[in-house]
Parts: sequence; C-alpha cells; structure tokens
Amino acid sequence: MFVAPEVLFGNHYDKKVDVWSLGVILYFCLSGKYPFPTDDSFNQIQLLEALRRGVSLSAHYWLSASRDVKNMLLRMIMFNPNNRCHVRDVLMHPWITKVR
Repeated sequence: MFVAPEVLFGNHYDKKVDVWSLGVILYFCLSGKYPFPTDDSFNQIQLLEALRRGVSLSAHYWLSASRDVKNMLLRMIMFNPNNRCHVRDVLMHPWITKVR
C-alpha cells in the first residue's frame, strides 16, 4: 500500500515515489485508515481502479482536518506521477511551513 503505482506496475519511476509513500503514511497517521483497500479480496484490476479514482477525504474523520493538510495529501497521493508534487513542494507547503 505504501508503494507508488508506477513501482507497483513496473513502470519507470523517480523520487516522487517517496512523496507517494510519505503521503500514504501521513494519511494513515492522521486518520488511522489506509487510503486504498488493503484486503486480499481486491484483485489487481479493482486496485488499479481505486488508485486511479484517488483518495477520498470525505469520511467523517476528515471533517476536523485543515484545508491545508487535505490539499497537501491530495497532491502527494496522485496516481499520475506527473501530477504529483515534488519533495520541495511538500517542504514548502503551508501546512508544513506554518509549523516551522
């Protein structure tokens, strides 16, 4: 679940796979849930469809989360690595810079 889709499906990858993994870890730390199904009943096609749909931040446990952290998570856990943010974007994101 922490592995970026491009690694999972054997495609070329770069440092953005680490952004994906960090996003999944952050999602879990904040919600106590994984962003995508983790049970064995999902076949590879169903998992691919779930990954393409992207993460949902509409569950009740996201109601109290800040807009900044939700924005950052959505940018980190993007199926298409071309649309995923870079590490520097994460470090400069308002949710991070407000804490510094």
